[in-house]
Amino acid sequence: MSALCPSNHVDLVQKLASSWKPILGEGAPNRQNNRATSPSALTTLSNMHSNHEKQGEVAAPPEYTQCPTTMTIEPGEMAQIAKCVEDIAKLLVNDEKARQNVGRQISWIDTSCVLMYLRNSIFVIFGSGKNGVACSSRARELTILTRAHFLLIRNLCADVPANQIRACDCQVYESAEEIIQYLVHDQALACVNVGVQMIANMMTGNQDVMNCLWPRFVGESDMLKQLLEMNEPTTTHYVFMIIYNNVHKDLSRSLALVRGRYGCHLVKGLLRGAKECCHDEGTTFDVIYLIFVNLIELHLTPAVMEIMYKYGSRPDRSSLLTIEHITFLKLLDGLIDVRQCEDGVFINLGNDTLRYMVKPLKRLVLHIIESLQHHEQIRRRIAANNSAASFGSPVDSPIIPHPDGQLPYVQVAPPTTPPQQSPASPPTIGGSRSHSNSSTGRAGGEAVEAAAAAAILRNPIMISEIDTEGLSLLLQIFGRMSSDPKWSTALRPALSSDGLIESVILLLKVLVKVVQRVRRPTQLSPTSPNNSANDAAGSQQQLSLTLVPPMKTEAVRVIGNLSYGCPCVQDEVRRLGGLLLVLELCNYDESNPFIREHAIFAVRNLCEGNAENQNVIAQLEARKATLDVERSSGDVEAVVDEGGKVRLHHRAGQQQQQQEGGGWNELSDALRDVDMSGP
Repeated sequence: MSALCPSNHVDLVQKLASSWKPILGEGAPNRQNNRATSPSALTTLSNMHSNHEKQGEVAAPPEYTQCPTTMTIEPGEMAQIAKCVEDIAKLLVNDEKARQNVGRQISWIDTSCVLMYLRNSIFVIFGSGKNGVACSSRARELTILTRAHFLLIRNLCADVPANQIRACDCQVYESAEEIIQYLVHDQALACVNVGVQMIANMMTGNQDVMNCLWPRFVGESDMLKQLLEMNEPTTTHYVFMIIYNNVHKDLSRSLALVRGRYGCHLVKGLLRGAKECCHDEGTTFDVIYLIFVNLIELHLTPAVMEIMYKYGSRPDRSSLLTIEHITFLKLLDGLIDVRQCEDGVFINLGNDTLRYMVKPLKRLVLHIIESLQHHEQIRRRIAANNSAASFGSPVDSPIIPHPDGQLPYVQVAPPTTPPQQSPASPPTIGGSRSHSNSSTGRAGGEAVEAAAAAAILRNPIMISEIDTEGLSLLLQIFGRMSSDPKWSTALRPALSSDGLIESVILLLKVLVKVVQRVRRPTQLSPTSPNNSANDAAGSQQQLSLTLVPPMKTEAVRVIGNLSYGCPCVQDEVRRLGGLLLVLELCNYDESNPFIREHAIFAVRNLCEGNAENQNVIAQLEARKATLDVERSSGDVEAVVDEGGKVRLHHRAGQQQQQQEGGGWNELSDALRDVDMSGP
């Protein structure tokens, strides 16, 4: 091969054609692409990989008509061709004029044929039976030659729309796609990455090419899905860039992403990537973030949420939400926060999106309450058995001491409706199957009952952490969005009619009774028996202290914001008993530092312009109030007597003991009053 002259574009084209002669033969310029008459390459490749997984062997699919392989070319000659093509590709990097002229003068049909020849040779070399690669040196030179041609087409298409269209018209992407899919499982990462860059450059900035190829990559081909499954950072970044360039500010291609057969897997891969690289410095997370900002601004949040119900990951089978749901909700909440804090504007999620978000919130609230009720049934069953064994101990007495009065976290069964049991059969634990009256059946029932009792005593954890975090995020999102003073007057009543207010108040009723407010900080010594008893479940018990209390604050915030200037919401809150509930929260709570301020603000919004709510508060009777006084001894309280004077009294030991030990009974009372007939 003679030295190349970068100033002579015609010379570049001639040298390129000369380097292809060993591959194409002397009749290359007149060769036609007969690919349309051959079987579907994607179907053939899919079947080939399927057989490879089942039999441990890859059989090369039928070759295209008039498309021989490069098997007759020696490895040394392949190396010379690769060097020539790569040198030409490098000369095109910084010379847009050269890219335009070379792209206009070369035969793109020959370019497509060369890729097909490389494709056939790769199938033969890398798919030669159980022994794997037939010739390692030939396989190595073949991947280098393929990479050089990917590099050439990548550079020709960079910022040259005419070349992008020419490459698309000759369908060079088909051979490239098949080569990438075939090599993705072999040690040819450099070749694969350049091939992905080639496809990216073919599409970037060219609406016509993107409209042609994007439906293929999200609906027909699983190439991008396979590339993400490699979990290789560089390859993953290239795929994310392809996705971003195609969906940016384009509704039709964004819809294709969330609705396509393989697009759904790409969305899952994006969310998985966001979770894995959110703390890393780099551009990968920024690209993912911008993709979801685009989807959110195009009002595709419901579509993303729905596909994750089907394709998301559930480490806990009892959870309603998936890990990907949590990641997406965090991205959404972060976007709302950034826009409000930095830009001073509220993002427009769209009324349909906000009304859709009520549905998962309602489902989570009911699921959590059903889980509580299910556990309460188990607890009462165990308590009843303990009562019979101890000759009349009260059924309602707590079987697990909780001196801190916090919400007990217990293991619950999956959220399925327990089967109906006949009156003759004994009740079962955790929705298990009914047993007969035979000795075997009784033994089985006792074993299940004993296992359930042991699980409850061992595991003070209740609801799925994913669902708890998801509900907290949804409440936070509604709290942020509802603080927008420009919300339409029709949206607040619509959200209320969809059941948002009813679900929030239902949740708040349970949380208020079960999660007691902390009047003052309490510290346990490291050697405290309470600490030693809860060592095994310390991390899980912490969940109740970190996730559940903030729900109360966010729930009050939602009620207060939705009630602003909306009489129908104000009346709905009063009808559901939410007015007195909010009044009860106008106290300091150590675990919810800002709940008092949110509650006072909510009372203000509930009463503004609403005479009936004002009358309800005006008719309340004065009662004794207790105020905590910060004392080192902690045994003194300030009491306001009937005359309005403040007097100091020692704390009654019985009163403190009752406050600390009432967690289980308050749980029973709260669940007994819950109405599950809501929407």
